[in-house]
Amino acid sequence: MGATIRDIAKEAGVSVATVSRVLNSNVKVNDDTKERVLAAVKKFSYSPSTIARGLKTKSIKTIAIVVKSFMMQHHMVIADRINRHFSQNGYDIMICESGSDEATVSCFLRRMLDKSIDGIVFIGSTFQLLSAIPETETLLCSVPVVISNGWIENSYGIVVDEKGGARMVSEHMYETGKRNTIFIHSSYTESCKNKLSGFLEFVEDHDDYSGRVVEYSPEKESLWDILSAIEFDSVVAEDDLLASEVQRVLLSKGKKVPEEVSVAGFNNSEYSTLMYPSITSVDNKAVDQGTECAVLLEKILSGSKDAPKEKKLYKVIPCSLVVRDSTQRKEI
Repeated sequence: MGATIRDIAKEAGVSVATVSRVLNSNVKVNDDTKERVLAAVKKFSYSPSTIARGLKTKSIKTIAIVVKSFMMQHHMVIADRINRHFSQNGYDIMICESGSDEATVSCFLRRMLDKSIDGIVFIGSTFQLLSAIPETETLLCSVPVVISNGWIENSYGIVVDEKGGARMVSEHMYETGKRNTIFIHSSYTESCKNKLSGFLEFVEDHDDYSGRVVEYSPEKESLWDILSAIEFDSVVAEDDLLASEVQRVLLSKGKKVPEEVSVAGFNNSEYSTLMYPSITSVDNKAVDQGTECAVLLEKILSGSKDAPKEKKLYKVIPCSLVVRDSTQRKEI
């Protein structure tokens, strides 16, 4: 296996970013540093043709859109919006599925470093795990990276206020007369952590409102076994798919929704409207996320005066609540 840019940096005693600056002739670096880097390049026979693609001097107008899984419907809505924006502006688009565990994403990033791309959008809070993966540093030095609903150092972030969304749906349950809500989740992503935080904050702020967090592992246990062992009058699920499954199980066991149990989810996806009753959902603004990510990345690539001067968390998008038939107000 050939040397990587990290090997060059270690040999020369500099950062990966400094190696990138040396190899990019448009950036000035002091002579001593430059000599050490070039000596390391020569020692390892590091060919410019294998250099991370961000070191290229000419745009090839290709964007990569990366999702954890093509099965995540609301992430594909974001990807579609980004794809439309850049396609209309003359870019070629690569839509990629990375997987979610660290080892798989690490392997994926190594492949991405060999691709000819101008910029990348990672979709989903899952990709905050990138900060723990060695290849990420090289990638961030190579091309501009925008993360939808997440942020790590040296990237650009567009984040949704899902913590506020969780407080919003909890308040809705409270206002409709519910006093015993469970929050059920099957993952522990940054997105889920934010939702949990908002839910638990609302519970703590209301002495007459009981809230319980339930973790569900589909491969290990029956959803009904979990639900039947708990007293509750309302359920908030971490996403609409899980909310749909909860509602399906409740209805199959003779529970009335929303008369006996109210159900709500997150993402305002098609899952919430295909069920009967239709499911109340926190709208995480997938279309807005996609548009904001696309506009931001285009500003960066074009060198627009409106582009951020530094890599940072660029914008926080507020959520909204879409109330449907699965929740109701308390009869007076």
